[in-house]
Amino acid sequence: LERRTGIPVLGVVPWIDDVRLADEDAVALERPTPGASLDSTAAVDVAVIRFPRIANFDDFDPLRDEPDVSLRYVDSLSALGKPTLIVLPGTRATIADLDWLRSSGLADAIQAHAAEGGHVLGICGGLQMLGTRLLDPDGVEAVAGTTVPGLGLLALETRFVAEKTTRRVEGTVVATGGAWALATGIAVSGYEIHMGEGVTEADPFIELAGLRDGAISSDGLIAGTYLHGLLHNDALRTKLLESLGRPAAAGAQSASALRDREFDRLAAVVRAHLDFEQLEAMRWPAS
Repeated sequence: LERRTGIPVLGVVPWIDDVRLADEDAVALERPTPGASLDSTAAVDVAVIRFPRIANFDDFDPLRDEPDVSLRYVDSLSALGKPTLIVLPGTRATIADLDWLRSSGLADAIQAHAAEGGHVLGICGGLQMLGTRLLDPDGVEAVAGTTVPGLGLLALETRFVAEKTTRRVEGTVVATGGAWALATGIAVSGYEIHMGEGVTEADPFIELAGLRDGAISSDGLIAGTYLHGLLHNDALRTKLLESLGRPAAAGAQSASALRDREFDRLAAVVRAHLDFEQLEAMRWPAS
């Protein structure tokens, strides 16, 4: 390239297949992913609802590397099946995606799953959908004054506000029932990024610096949180999968160790294909 163009070239980084790092946007979900289809032999089947405006879906990446776990992204009623756990993920437009959820028939299916004793987890926008009502008095997501019913699975009411909450947080799981019983007292960390405030009479799911976060039903089957990165916490994820039916001996994976390994692999490829001496010379010119 340098010979043909006469322009200095630092190098060409080749395509690296299957790098287990967070994808930039949901277009990544359109390509086939190993293990993305239902594994009928897996002890735990997790179905993540693929909203049209899904966001922060790297929340679930650690589940891809867990043995005896099937992770699926579902966008139709016919694909839902009978999962062990249904997850409502984050979304860039909660009200619009809740409308899609109803029109697709998945809302009724999720409510039926809960009525039959199935586990449901909502994260961020998914948490908001699980509540009783969503109010948008200032037109943050919809026409000002809009009020829409939620799925009614948690005693939670969400009011959208213009100011976005963005912060890294640490806390402790305080949920005590259902699939979370074994995780009570486990320390967790992650981040929040949302534009809604919740009012709930339900028990909190997590305590973050002394503040209540999320909600959980009295039987522990329905739970929700604003904490992104929840399942990146190894101890919590291990206990959750154990509660959902995976044998304890199946072997826990370290999400942080796997992520560090992938960053090292990416760095090694970049270093092998770039002229770092020339790069450093451009960055630190001789005085």
